Amino acid sequence: YIENKHKNGKFMYVIDKDGNIIIGTRDQKNYNRMPHPTLIGGENPEVLSAGMVEIRGGKIYKIDNASGHFKPGAGSLDISQKFFEQLPEKVFSKDFKGYEDYSIKK
Repeated sequence: YIENKHKNGKFMYVIDKDGNIIIGTRDQKNYNRMPHPTLIGGENPEVLSAGMVEIRGGKIYKIDNASGHFKPGAGSLDISQKFFEQLPEKVFSKDFKGYEDYSIKK
């Protein structure tokens, strides 16, 4: 479970350059002041991918690559999928909806 079996909501995530998946929260009051880089910090954070993960009942329900800061390009969702698929199956909802692409088209 992510936190507990009653946890629901959308949470931002980043996959850092070491392949760590870091999931965090944004409080609604400061939503625009807390971009994805706040999850890993540093002056110029580098990530492999970033987006939002939807949690229902404490389990991963859906994953996307929506990040206004990092503006994911083609292939970023594939990177996310590669790393999320390394997690144990039990962390995913039995109704897992998969991966939704929000790539910036160039």
